[in-house]
Amino acid sequence: MVPKNPVHNLDISANNFYSEPSYAKQLERFSDGGIELSSTSLNKKYVITLITVFLTNGSGTAWNADAIYKRLLNQLTENQILLAALSFVSEEVESKLNWSLSQKKFSEMLDILADHAVGNKTLEIIRALKNLGEQNYKVASQNSTITRQYTPLIKEYYPEVDM
Repeated sequence: MVPKNPVHNLDISANNFYSEPSYAKQLERFSDGGIELSSTSLNKKYVITLITVFLTNGSGTAWNADAIYKRLLNQLTENQILLAALSFVSEEVESKLNWSLSQKKFSEMLDILADHAVGNKTLEIIRALKNLGEQNYKVASQNSTITRQYTPLIKEYYPEVDM
């Protein structure tokens, strides 16, 4: 579950463009420059929060906050990159992928992740998702080829998701 925090709450509000950057800076301070957070649960909450706000609320992009989110995506560790790549199965991310702007942002996120991923499995997942195309990200969690191939990783990183 996405943590209840000011950045997430602000992102889902209708008029977030002016106030979101200050909350994005709080998220940036929390991340401490690309280090692995102390617990798996905290790591996951951070990654999911970052992705959900980066994907926007479907209405538009808060440009000043977007620059911070991109910087944070560029600082993810390999484990966090894998969490982000597999995030299409999380309820929070999957629900955002119904909007075309969020689909474009998800594709942009995958490009950023691919630039920093070093693990073969991580790169393979990113390529498989990119090959689906933006319009199909919203159903990626139901794509039998994707889910069958990556079920062990999905279960490891997102055990709460029924596969």
